[in-house]
Amino acid sequence: MLMRAEQQISTPHVSGDASQAPRSVSASKPLSGQHVLLTGVSGGVGVDAARALAEQGATLTLDVAADRALHQAIGEMLVVTGATVTLHHHAFSGRHDAMAFARSVCARGRLDAVFNFTQVEAEADNTWATSTDVDDLVAAALSPAFAITQVVANRMALTWREGLIVNVLSSEGPLDAHQRLAFATAKQALAALTRDQACAWADDAVRINAVAPRTTLNPGFAADHSKAASAADIAALLLELATSGSRLTGHMLDAEGAALRCAIA
Repeated sequence: MLMRAEQQISTPHVSGDASQAPRSVSASKPLSGQHVLLTGVSGGVGVDAARALAEQGATLTLDVAADRALHQAIGEMLVVTGATVTLHHHAFSGRHDAMAFARSVCARGRLDAVFNFTQVEAEADNTWATSTDVDDLVAAALSPAFAITQVVANRMALTWREGLIVNVLSSEGPLDAHQRLAFATAKQALAALTRDQACAWADDAVRINAVAPRTTLNPGFAADHSKAASAADIAALLLELATSGSRLTGHMLDAEGAALRCAIA
């Protein structure tokens, strides 16, 4: 099912198997009444995170790719959770485009938490591996997320609302040497930007953190995925950040396997 952009969706009544019927949102759930924005949702990590947040009572706004399979997964999530979700289809062409989108979402009401999902789009076996090429790739990946971070943090501060912003960097499948270089550079940049923004907004009670899986290089330059985080691992960690009441800010979390072993201070 293909859902129209900026469409608000309420789960219809589902007859038959009661296990598939929508569940009502209980006021006792940790995120009841909270409004959460997820941007860059394009695969399993974003959908798993949306499901986990919805199950805890959050009202969701999703910026998703125009992909039929993705919409089907979101529809299935709605049936199970009984959530109400507003969908946007927005392909950010750069920093200013992302800022305009964030302002439009903020103008429609409160936001309690934001999760920005991004990937470094580096081609396999490419010969571009100059520092300028890598920097350009990293900037293209991170600029929209941090434009949204700045707009939303400012909005939270102006409305005297405590908030959480998490930027999530992920990769798909085995990475070759060039892709690992781009991903590792992006992780370093993400960590530095996260610390900078966390310090800038700390006095306004806006917490800013980042999540990215650990990357490991073997002697033969083969990717080691024995400790790679699954989509469920990352979603569980994001939910923990959203519900734990933690004051943690300015941190990069690796989200390797068994993410819930991480102690959220």
